[in-house]
Amino acid sequence: MKDLREAPPKKLSGVEVVQLRDYLGGRVSVAGLGVVGHTEISGSDVIYLEMEDGSSVIIRPSGTEPKIKVYVLARGATSPECADKVEKYSAAATELLK
Repeated sequence: MKDLREAPPKKLSGVEVVQLRDYLGGRVSVAGLGVVGHTEISGSDVIYLEMEDGSSVIIRPSGTEPKIKVYVLARGATSPECADKVEKYSAAATELLK
């Protein structure tokens, strides 16, 4: 998580990360602008990436196991389109966390 905070991705699977919310430090960053605000809560070890296509990727450590969990909230016109995005972003996040 520390490495991810120090060098957050600008893109995942070729899609721009337009906003990053770091709930540990309570910062909201926008691509090209830097820190622009604060999250409504802070202190949680969670990074929330908002993608250019309206999807989101949420990354946090497990509370009970030594692993990182990734949640993908896909936005698309159809269920198959969303399923493709979930697969694409999940694979990108797995590579990012290696």
